[in-house]
Amino acid sequence: MERDLLKREVLVSCPHCSARWKITPKAPKAHKAVLADAKRPFRENLARTLTSMGFEITLVEDGEKLIETLRSKPDLVIANVFLPGKLGVEACEWMKAQPDLHYIPFILIGSLFRVERYRRPANSLYGADDYIEEGIPNDEFRGIVHRLTGFGVSGHGAVQSPLEEHLRRKVRIHLDTMTGGDRIQGPMGPRIKELVSAIIKDSPNTDPALVEKIAGEYLTGMEGDHDRDQ
Repeated sequence: MERDLLKREVLVSCPHCSARWKITPKAPKAHKAVLADAKRPFRENLARTLTSMGFEITLVEDGEKLIETLRSKPDLVIANVFLPGKLGVEACEWMKAQPDLHYIPFILIGSLFRVERYRRPANSLYGADDYIEEGIPNDEFRGIVHRLTGFGVSGHGAVQSPLEEHLRRKVRIHLDTMTGGDRIQGPMGPRIKELVSAIIKDSPNTDPALVEKIAGEYLTGMEGDHDRDQ
């Protein structure tokens, strides 16, 4: 019942006066994916699967358009190794070299990595996070997408975006550097400010408010874990 209320408009009345408010729930934010491949049944199948996982899809068919689209900072990129104009692998290398885009998961499509005699991890070539081939089982594709993004599997609890996961890793790394791995001593406020300053210095285009939020959540979680261990 409570979940149903969250999906529709609700009228709330103050028990102490005649004031009334109308609350309209916001539509959940769609996760954005870019799919760069020639128009063919395989691409359409991937698009249907991504849509069913809650992604909003942008379809492109050449490498130049792909790079242009990457500037919008999608949550996931899937691109054919061989795209006209600019190769998919070139687009991948370009994106992974950008300070404000490199955290975005990038999946390459192609058999380039599948020849067992020469097989190497996708991330050792062009910086891709994974690769798939035409004919990949649907469940396997879903599993790869979920592993890289955290999206697409039903369940309770908040799911972090790739950017949030990237910033959380940065918080952990900077915190370990600051404390030497020891438990934090003293008030949290100065530590949070110190973390935000260090991360913004490292990644100038990052939103300070988002870094502060994630740093606060991370440090609060650490304190909770310590308290439970007592």
